[in-house]
Amino acid sequence: MPRVSIITVCYNAAATLERTITAVLAQTWPDLEYIVIDGGSTDGTLEIIRRYRDRITVFVSEKDEGISDAFNKGVRRATGDYVGIVNADDWPEPGNATFAVEDLQADPGAAFVFGDLTLHRNGKAVYRHNGDAGYEAGFGLSMGRLNHPTVICRLEMFERVGLFDTRYSVAMDFDWLLRLHKSGFRGLYDPRIQGHMETGGVSVRLMHRALRESRQAALAAGLSRSRVWVFYWLASFKAGLRILVETRLSYGLAQWLRQSLFRSLETLKKGDGSGV
Repeated sequence: MPRVSIITVCYNAAATLERTITAVLAQTWPDLEYIVIDGGSTDGTLEIIRRYRDRITVFVSEKDEGISDAFNKGVRRATGDYVGIVNADDWPEPGNATFAVEDLQADPGAAFVFGDLTLHRNGKAVYRHNGDAGYEAGFGLSMGRLNHPTVICRLEMFERVGLFDTRYSVAMDFDWLLRLHKSGFRGLYDPRIQGHMETGGVSVRLMHRALRESRQAALAAGLSRSRVWVFYWLASFKAGLRILVETRLSYGLAQWLRQSLFRSLETLKKGDGSGV
């Protein structure tokens, strides 16, 4: 039976971590390896982890060099056939690991699977990112609707394209998936896979850092410089709109506004159909 390794990285995450741990431990796939990498928390996080320590396969608590470094610590310790990363603000639906194994066994050519991601603020759903089965068209200008918190991949992919780049503090997932894409590997979208993320009020500073790092990764991958810059400014506008709709407007109106802008950005990504 294939093993699924789930990695959670955390630092002073006492407010949300227990929800993450219980959701991971509730996965229906029987052979589950759970790895928790803590950055040396001081706020009660360790007390929460100790309550579940008998069901956590690997636990490390030590200072790290950032999120990418913590991710890499977890990947190096993983022994499963498949691996997913669920951060301390995220939580999966119980069947995610089972659906991922079914998909990856049915399609040996797929490197990973992903699904839909619902964003929450103060316990209330504010927006859902529906995964895009056609994400590869124009992939690189942005990650689009390839929702990293729902991704479960073959562990061997880290041997193929390397670990997360520690130069990136926010967009390390985009950079890694872009390297995977440029190496010819593809993913599968499965709407049965459902993930959740607590936004906690995403700041303009953090979102723009993510955009800057994504731009840097796209340019490093050799994408068209002019298109990358145009998309960067449009995406910056979208980031501002995202903060508005997710914090001030209703869920339904937020969905409609963001989908309208998303279609415009998709048109730019796909261009004349020749790709990037």
